[in-house]
Amino acid sequence: MKYKIYGCFLCLLDIFIVGFAFFLVAWHRAGTRIIIRNYSRPLIGFTIIWIVVSILGCKYDFKPPKKLINVIICVMRDNIMALAIVFVAMYFFQLFFYSRLIVFGTIILTTILELIIFTLVYYTFRFYKDTDIDERGVFITQSDKLRTGTFYTNNGSNLAEVLPYVPPFGEDVVADTVMLKLWRNYLNKCSELFNFINDTVSLTSFSDRASMVLKSSTIFNIEHFDPGSQQLFINLHPVNDFRRVNRYFIKVNENLAEGGVFICCGETIGQRYNRFKRSFGKLFGNIFYFFDFIYRRILPKIPLTQGLYFALSQGKNRSLPETEILGRLYFCGFKLLGYKDIDGMMYFIVKKIKEPSQDINPSYGPIIKLRRVGLNGKIFFCYKLRTMHPYSEYLQEYIHTLHSVSNSGKFANDFRITDWGRFFRRYWIDELPQFINLFRGDLRIIGTRALSVHFFEQYPNDIKEMRLKIKPGLIPVYTADKVTNLPDLLVSERKYLERHMKKPFTTDCVYLCKALFNILTRRVKSLDCYQ
Repeated sequence: MKYKIYGCFLCLLDIFIVGFAFFLVAWHRAGTRIIIRNYSRPLIGFTIIWIVVSILGCKYDFKPPKKLINVIICVMRDNIMALAIVFVAMYFFQLFFYSRLIVFGTIILTTILELIIFTLVYYTFRFYKDTDIDERGVFITQSDKLRTGTFYTNNGSNLAEVLPYVPPFGEDVVADTVMLKLWRNYLNKCSELFNFINDTVSLTSFSDRASMVLKSSTIFNIEHFDPGSQQLFINLHPVNDFRRVNRYFIKVNENLAEGGVFICCGETIGQRYNRFKRSFGKLFGNIFYFFDFIYRRILPKIPLTQGLYFALSQGKNRSLPETEILGRLYFCGFKLLGYKDIDGMMYFIVKKIKEPSQDINPSYGPIIKLRRVGLNGKIFFCYKLRTMHPYSEYLQEYIHTLHSVSNSGKFANDFRITDWGRFFRRYWIDELPQFINLFRGDLRIIGTRALSVHFFEQYPNDIKEMRLKIKPGLIPVYTADKVTNLPDLLVSERKYLERHMKKPFTTDCVYLCKALFNILTRRVKSLDCYQ
């Protein structure tokens, strides 16, 4: 059934391609409007012929073939057949007054666009067939962590480790531990890294027989170990070259005993940017880095281009931010002990604290779904543009140990937010997908801001009772009162709710006018922007 649905989607996409190709060809000719008017009916007939031939030729058969050449042959065969039918029809009905450039230009451009789109589709679904779900690019994220949400205060406990970390394996004679082996065989030329590891963990507590050091990006080298048999595992190969990062981390987690330590490294996007500037200078470094960022950072995140990217790059030399690497480690059941930049490479030391997360859809796509409390306590999913790095939701407890909670209820100096994410939050761009909730009836135009269940439970009982009687708002009422902190937010919402109970229409009109004026004149920002 799903293949038929995908086939219908490809058919509709092909109709769009034909129309787009025609308009593009007509746009390059004088008298574009006249051409469109004169060719509109023939275009419909041509599109019908094109689609019928494609259906009969199984162009939209969505079951992925084994080779790309089969896709190309199918597209070219059906298009040549359609071209022959069009040519015969023009000869039979004496339609030679039509411009050959328009007719054949549309066919050629359509064929080129089809080859590009169908190639991307082929690689995308071959990639999806062979790849774990948590490594795929998805458009909308439904992460369990994002659904529940967490409320933090400045009174939280400090979860930082006391270093050096001493694992629960006992302390052996130095000659029998991994310390001497690590120094003599691997790190004698990199004393800074050895000292960093030795200062972070007690190397004399790891048995040499239960420790492993390697430099490899393939999971084959660690698949034969028994579960829980390793105390210390070090991989000096950058995680940027790992074809399936999560699968590798999960296997390491399985091999380590409880409390075992994993040490890995990777080049972060900041280090990558600095490397480009050192190698090519500031001007050309920025130019080359921009295209590298598009290829190695943007394309792997887009579902339609992800398959082609991994087919071309084999997952090598990926662009990964520090936050995503940390988030993936926490997602896979580790906790950070320390990390340090050494010779342009970031080294991470983590310990196993639990089994990997069972969340099948961690944050990765451009849109996230957040679980929110609506009218009468009904739970709905609120849509927003993702403004943080992927896997950021798994770093909540970690960042709570580093930064206090700001007046807005958010973490101060939250490094998980991307540069473009800060821009989106400042100008409310990340809120645009909430129009979906407005059209679905989950939100009203003006009202209290939508809250997670956990955050909602922190509110006073009188405000909670009033909140449940009214839908949350697309435009939050705190913007009308220019609120910048949580205490004032409670006062603002209580005042609005009490007024709304008495005069709903008048109250909404007044608050909406004030809110729009403050937003358009930039007198108020999103509460996420305040530190």
